[in-house]
Amino acid sequence: MKRCIGYLTLSGIIAIGVGCARKPFEGHFPITADIETEPVSSKGDSADDPAIWVHPTVPAMSVIVGTNKQTGLLLFDMEGRQLASYEDGRLNNVDVRGNFVVTENRTTNQMVVYEMDEASRTLTRIDANQPTIDAGVYGSGLYQNRKTGVLYSFVGSRDGIVTQIEHIPTANGVDGKVVRELKVPTGVEGIVADDFTDTVYIGEEEAGIWKFDARADHPPVGEMIYKMSSDGPIRKSDIEGLTIYYLNESRGYLVVSSQGQNEYVLFDRQPPHAYISSFSIVDGVVDGTQETDGLDVANLPLGTAFPHGALVVQDGINPGSNQNFKVIDWMKIVEGSNESVDYNTSFDPRP
Repeated sequence: MKRCIGYLTLSGIIAIGVGCARKPFEGHFPITADIETEPVSSKGDSADDPAIWVHPTVPAMSVIVGTNKQTGLLLFDMEGRQLASYEDGRLNNVDVRGNFVVTENRTTNQMVVYEMDEASRTLTRIDANQPTIDAGVYGSGLYQNRKTGVLYSFVGSRDGIVTQIEHIPTANGVDGKVVRELKVPTGVEGIVADDFTDTVYIGEEEAGIWKFDARADHPPVGEMIYKMSSDGPIRKSDIEGLTIYYLNESRGYLVVSSQGQNEYVLFDRQPPHAYISSFSIVDGVVDGTQETDGLDVANLPLGTAFPHGALVVQDGINPGSNQNFKVIDWMKIVEGSNESVDYNTSFDPRP
């Protein structure tokens, strides 16, 4: 039964404390994955980042989009079976807005844009004139301005430069234009934007989490909202994947992959972005996860297997096989946190 999200407060559930940094932080719990995708075809460090495309009319036909950073893009159904592959180069992070799927190519240092066909669940590549990003590409995330409808990518680099690119539909496809640069001290891969609050969150891998105004006409001035520390919920690098779970237009969670700890950390989406809870994915029906890079979450139902939405994470160590992605029913996180984490399957955050 769906609980009323209006009564959830932070009182009594924020676990800010000190103690031995080698132990799980207060509020930490274990969960197990429900399914796993077929492994990627490449050996070694290959699978990197997932995104969830939610089918507009048939939730069970939703698709997990995953990158194989050695070869290209992969599509999986909600049972983990591979549907298609697109060998378009060393694609790293991937994000979705509506039927647009956008990633970045580490070889060409350019963006790659696809459009999803709802009936066939296949992608068509539609990028046209894309700029070469001088800083190089090391991660990306999409932002859509809900007032203007304009779609942008934020593209990270190993030097901490984050390039904002406007995606421009033309008769020949989708062009790109650099409109702004942001800067943090060191390397950035994980990026996620909150379209409702016009905020972009940037994971500085070895230091903490920043937020900037995502609007292209605003000053590139950021604020560090979480600094990595030996007595905090994120105690060890790298800060990798970032995603947002939406409860409504203003409330929800920033979900972070803490790669060095093999943990996932939830912060409040509302300022001052207090720590909520954290968890690990341990062995169960399928094996647990280690050294996660990217992750994504959907609050909407994804068929009978995931009626409460799902979290998808990359698994860096998949015993006996190549890397893959694990899928977890969001309700497991709600229950594992003793309901300090909430859910709402009726709010649709899609543009």
